[in-house]
Amino acid sequence: MNNLGRTTFEAMAAVMGHTQSLHTNSLDEAIALPTEDSARLARETQLMMLNEMDLTQTIDPWAGSEWMEWKTSDLVEKARTYIEEIEDAGGMTKALEQGIPTREIERAAAQKQARLDSKRVQGRCEPV
Repeated sequence: MNNLGRTTFEAMAAVMGHTQSLHTNSLDEAIALPTEDSARLARETQLMMLNEMDLTQTIDPWAGSEWMEWKTSDLVEKARTYIEEIEDAGGMTKALEQGIPTREIERAAAQKQARLDSKRVQGRCEPV
């Protein structure tokens, strides 16, 4: 059932990010072909966003949000730093040869695992 919440949040993020198309997975799709009921629920999730939440009735639902502007600026700065590191290495091919992307993936995975191990995700649903 956690997948229903996850799918809803993912779909809302896609809509708020101005997606051109949207597919919502059924809550049981990770373990089997979706049942008729779960497939209907996935579609109804989209219809609720369209007809009940009015997410498509504004061009920019986050306009003026200090938090969203801060998160966007933070993400852009981190991306610029990473792109500069790749360029300084001589481009993506050279960066791959030097193991830069692999190192970053391993670093991110280790950080997430440390958070899980230290229970800093208290109050959140544990990953299934």
